[in-house]
Amino acid sequence: MVAFHDAANVILVEPFKSKGDHHRIPSYDSLINRLKRRGLTVDMHFMDNEVSAKFLHNITEVWKCKFQKVPPDMHRRNKAERAIRTFKAHFITILACVDQGFPQNRWDLLLPQAELTINLLRQSRLHPHISAWEHFNGPFNFDATPLGPPGCKIIGHARGSTQLSWDYRGHCGFYVGPALDHYRCHKILKTSTSAVIISDTVVFQHPTLSVPTLTTTDKSSFAFGRSPSLSEQIEHLTAAMHNSLLLKASEQSSPQTSTRQHPTPRKLFHRPPKSHAKQHFQG
Repeated sequence: MVAFHDAANVILVEPFKSKGDHHRIPSYDSLINRLKRRGLTVDMHFMDNEVSAKFLHNITEVWKCKFQKVPPDMHRRNKAERAIRTFKAHFITILACVDQGFPQNRWDLLLPQAELTINLLRQSRLHPHISAWEHFNGPFNFDATPLGPPGCKIIGHARGSTQLSWDYRGHCGFYVGPALDHYRCHKILKTSTSAVIISDTVVFQHPTLSVPTLTTTDKSSFAFGRSPSLSEQIEHLTAAMHNSLLLKASEQSSPQTSTRQHPTPRKLFHRPPKSHAKQHFQG
């Protein structure tokens, strides 16, 4: 079920199993309770003609709201229809990017992050300088709540208190969203048990996206950047090394005539062979 609040411009979603009133009415009550907890009242409810008398009774008698149906076969008169199309396109994009091994029957676990990301991109109507998420839930802290690609394969660290002596030190699973009530934690759909666990130390294994890392050069630049004198020395040293490399490259690309004097080769003098004939002296 997709609900749209006009003043906050927020889109809320709630899964339910079927269109029966025994499933649809509890989802509707959950959405209205969320709005009520945030101080957003609902005075008028616009809906299509596919609604039962029991559902209308729940709106008017339980929640004391008025309702108005759109003209028959004229769904575009309902602003919620535009919100449904927007969220549907957003969620289809998420489903198209999940890992191939992600279980298809657990798609509902991806709805909270889908709702979070789409409302971060939307603008509040009453306060245009903030997002719809901030209007509804307050400011979102990206440092305290990091986000990852939904449905991505992931390995979460297994704590010593939750593992046996010869168990693996990590839990394989799929990332399903951030743990909003925990500091810098993630929700993982564990592959072995199909249970949702929370971990603060994870390794993403996306098939195409790589996690950015800090190289030794980045760490050195950050450390030297704190001291202005050291940073200036590094800049001068880097410029000198750059100039020397350019000079070396230019020498290799345009070779010049060598002026080096080679030593003259030594001359070899051949002595005549000694004669072995006997010499006779007359006295």
